[in-house]
Amino acid sequence: MSKENEIDFPRYKAPKFISGGHRMTITAALLGNLRTDKPPNEIEQYFEVDTHTTVLAHCAWQKIPLKSPTCVLLHGLTGDADDSYVRGTSLKLYKMGFNTLRLNARNCANTLNRTPTIYHMGLTRDLRAVLRILAEQNGMRRIYFGGFSMGANVSLKLAGEYGFDAPEYLKGVVAVSPPLRIAESAVALRKGPVNRVIYERKFLRDLKDLIRNKARLFPEDYDDTKLSSVRTLRDFDREFVAPSFGFSNEEDYYKRASCGLWVDHIYLPTLVIASEDDPLIPSTAIEEWKNRAAPQIKILVTKHGGHVGYLAKQPASNESYQDSDLYWAENRICQFLQWLES
Repeated sequence: MSKENEIDFPRYKAPKFISGGHRMTITAALLGNLRTDKPPNEIEQYFEVDTHTTVLAHCAWQKIPLKSPTCVLLHGLTGDADDSYVRGTSLKLYKMGFNTLRLNARNCANTLNRTPTIYHMGLTRDLRAVLRILAEQNGMRRIYFGGFSMGANVSLKLAGEYGFDAPEYLKGVVAVSPPLRIAESAVALRKGPVNRVIYERKFLRDLKDLIRNKARLFPEDYDDTKLSSVRTLRDFDREFVAPSFGFSNEEDYYKRASCGLWVDHIYLPTLVIASEDDPLIPSTAIEEWKNRAAPQIKILVTKHGGHVGYLAKQPASNESYQDSDLYWAENRICQFLQWLES
């Protein structure tokens, strides 16, 4: 059976990780602040993805771009393309011979004035537009996309939306810590003081700042006085996200934006990396995906790993691939794409 129909990706015995989902998540984030490397000679490129909307990508092109595969990576909620895991993965892929694009969601990386809208967890149209531009205007014929957390959700959802009609130039998907059912992740954010104080508080602080800035730029579209009633992420989604994108309420948004609905419609070679101790994603959703996933979807589930963490205590290796550092998930992405390109 061909690679397009079945993935015979090497099985890995997961290395020893830091135990505890919170410890892993926080440690990886703190260490990420010390990482400064990114692909060399990057250029900034704006993509017009929607009406009055452009997004920014940091692009590193090989000497002969059209002869090289291309990978587009999208970050998590309230992050941007300068997040360490995006930079680290892009640098490794660039060294492997890939063109890399570190894509910012709309409004991120100082692009607030380049769109009248905000963004949400399942907004696939921007990634769809970037892929089309890369292929139809730039001539790229071997494109991969993926992301982390929110970016992973967007990537998997778009692959499902394409279904059998995925364009020929789109060759595969990678996804780390996708929130398969967003409603359950919203509930998880309220469980325990660590989730509420560290994760939800950060999301709310950044999202409230987003609305205040949008209200300053587009006062006719945003009423920032509503922020006084926003105490949880669910409140924010009810007051701002759902009405901004035509969802009837936050539950309708969570259902329609989640990639979990699309597992039966993904026909591209796909790698999903998840952890049983992810503090933001209940493991029940991961198990359901494993049971329903077709052979072309490879799901690596570790006992430990946290949320976009996966710091190994020592580099992993097998006959075909030697990790360059302790960032296990980044290295599995590189190994998977290398395998698809072989």
